[in-house]
Amino acid sequence: MIPPEKSVLSLSRVRFYSTGDEDAFFHWLNRIKCISHHEGLGAELLLHVDSRAVDEASLRDLIAFFWRYEVPMEQLAIFDRTAHSSWLRNQKSFWFASMFGTTPH
Repeated sequence: MIPPEKSVLSLSRVRFYSTGDEDAFFHWLNRIKCISHHEGLGAELLLHVDSRAVDEASLRDLIAFFWRYEVPMEQLAIFDRTAHSSWLRNQKSFWFASMFGTTPH
């Protein structure tokens, strides 16, 4: 599946364990190059992603970011395309079940 040119990912009620953790969250978020901008909407944070800019490094950063902050990872499956499938669909990876479920597609 080819994602739309612009995708919006949703983070709800992210838990921060300290002020420094929140600072680190936004510092890391602002360094992920495929995220064009983010905006708050109540208890939800919307990440606007330029799908054309999602390369292996930025997708790995998104995976690590979502994992660290316990964000539902199913929404990252939209970036499963030929360029990433060989490593993204590795069933032994820590993200596989969270992103794709327990059985391979």
